[in-house]
Formats: sequence, C-alpha cells, structure tokens
Amino acid sequence: MSKRSRPSEMPSISLKVKSQDGQDLYFKIRSDTKFIKLFTSYCDKRQLEYRTIQFFHDGQRILGSHTPARLNLEDNDEIEAMTHALGGGCSGI
Repeated sequence: MSKRSRPSEMPSISLKVKSQDGQDLYFKIRSDTKFIKLFTSYCDKRQLEYRTIQFFHDGQRILGSHTPARLNLEDNDEIEAMTHALGGGCSGI
C-alpha cells in the first residue's frame, strides 16, 4: 500500500522576485503550486497588470502553468520580472 502525500506535506520554498528597477519581493510557495498564483500576487503588490510582465529564471521564461518542482527551483532562487518591450521600429520619417 503506497502512502500518498497530502498537499500540506509538499515542501515549500522561498523565492525572490527581482524587478527591473531593483525592487525585490519575497514569496514562499509550495513546490507544486503553479506560478500563476505567485505572478498575480506579485503584480497585485506592485500594482501592475499581469499581461504586461514576463518572468524568467536563468534566462528561461517561466509560464504560469509551471511549478517550482517542474523547473527544479531551490530555496532562495531568484526570478526576474521584466516588462514587455513594445515597439522598437522606425517611423520612416
């Protein structure tokens, strides 16, 4: 008979979310929690719209459906929050 883990038994990790302006926010989440929860919480605290921010770890984009366990994140790892870059083309003046 196999023992099933309860959700409360999943290990939690602390993560730092670093913004482009150098402001850090810290979160503690379970390893099986989808990042969408962390991302929306981050945006609420910073008064940002979720769809205007992208999140990265070691240069790789993190999707809301990913989890810390899926990405093998460890306690005290850092996530970068970047604003979407729009435009950049010439106006042809």
